[in-house]
Amino acid sequence: MWRLAFCSLCGLWWWQATDTFPAIELPSVPDAPGVSVPCVRSTAKRKVWETENPVLQKFTKTDVAKYEHIWGQLPHVACKGAEKNFVEWTLARTKAGAKLPERADFEALCAKALLFKSADTIIRTLDLGGYKANVVAYTLAWLSRATNGRIDLRKIWQKQAVSDALKLAIKTVAPVAYKHLVNYAAGGNVTEVAKKEDCWMTFRDTMIDLPPLGGDSEGAGNVIGNARASEGGEKGVRLSSTELQESVQRVKLAVWLELAEWGDQAIGVPPWQVTTCRSLHTMLQKGTRLKQDECKLLVDMLTAARAKGFHG
Repeated sequence: MWRLAFCSLCGLWWWQATDTFPAIELPSVPDAPGVSVPCVRSTAKRKVWETENPVLQKFTKTDVAKYEHIWGQLPHVACKGAEKNFVEWTLARTKAGAKLPERADFEALCAKALLFKSADTIIRTLDLGGYKANVVAYTLAWLSRATNGRIDLRKIWQKQAVSDALKLAIKTVAPVAYKHLVNYAAGGNVTEVAKKEDCWMTFRDTMIDLPPLGGDSEGAGNVIGNARASEGGEKGVRLSSTELQESVQRVKLAVWLELAEWGDQAIGVPPWQVTTCRSLHTMLQKGTRLKQDECKLLVDMLTAARAKGFHG
């Protein structure tokens, strides 16, 4: 059992790698099917243990991979199943030479867990007709992309809850995600179709009108589909769409991957920026034309990185 982070509102969030404790008896907890805890003979001690280690705030290595892939806008990978998803996540982190996580990373991960659990509960109540796991993955990945990964995870962690505005956003997007998956399958196996990258690529830019997220989204702007409405405007010179495209094209393709790798090691670079930078590098590699907000994200990230010592 690894203790990840402590919240003054709800106590401990923790991760148990059960495969590292093969010799310990792990009896089931009656009110939590499928969840196990170390054997404690005394009822009093057992209650203390369960209080200090809340079952609802436990997650496993495969949960971590699922949360990260969904937030990283790779729901089709998350839909491949727990072990395959975990293997791909591990290989990607190894290839990128990912640094060891710090406390802030743990807290952000717990926030992603809260967001996922909230979406899972909400979508269950919508009674869409099935494929809940796939709909949850596509819904949250779409929201991550639509907000450029700027959903305020710090706020979710501090409040240990998802706001009403975000819950409404999930309720709005989920039926559209469900309809897309069913239509894309065209009578075939929806669960298998959800694993295909093209299924996600044809859904991720779907325009969906959302109510303003307000303080739930970091930085300027409320989200309406993939468009961002300015709250008071941004200071400085605004580049046109053509100028942003040209700025991105002038940079060598390899620099964008170097930028993502630099951001993964640098202090103060949000994980969502690193993930998005890698995704956009892949799109450029395939010859995909980026949108205005995607180009702006790359240009802004490169400018900020160079000011901090990046030499790409």
